[in-house]
Amino acid sequence: MIDDLYAEINVYINDADFGAKFHEDLDLLSSFKGLGSMTAITLLSAIGSIDNFSKPQQLVAFFGVDPSVNESGKFKGDKNKMSKRGTSIGRKVLYSFSLHCIRKSPNQKPVNSTLHHYYHEQLKHKKKKVRVVAVMNKLLRYVFSVLKNRNPYVVRDPKIHKRMFVENNSKKNILAA
Repeated sequence: MIDDLYAEINVYINDADFGAKFHEDLDLLSSFKGLGSMTAITLLSAIGSIDNFSKPQQLVAFFGVDPSVNESGKFKGDKNKMSKRGTSIGRKVLYSFSLHCIRKSPNQKPVNSTLHHYYHEQLKHKKKKVRVVAVMNKLLRYVFSVLKNRNPYVVRDPKIHKRMFVENNSKKNILAA
């Protein structure tokens, strides 16, 4: 029954005139380890076109993974929750994907070492749900970057990524001068 539904969805995706960009986006999202085709299709369906978002914060807000605002006059609340103002189906898929990313595979290797370290080490003083939402937020930023820059996702240690960022900006500054 479920296999028949998956087959129908795949036939529809392949036969319908979604355009080459949709299939390219599916290929780009498949670069995330552990992201299945149905999850990628659901995420892309929820996002629509990445061109509708100019910043990753907009995508995060669209999915409702950003913190809510609790202010009135001079009062600023400190017990904020997730805003949940966006697409609930996309948020559910993102939640399951984030849980998969922070787990270990059967051979005891993390599925995504960067997110696993982020969840278990950098956020260890936070509550479990707060940590999962932080991972969801980070995943959305990764998805935004992959779809905007049209480059597949590569798991990198944050220190290496920072070094690459500094080197790239220093080259830009030299060329601009």
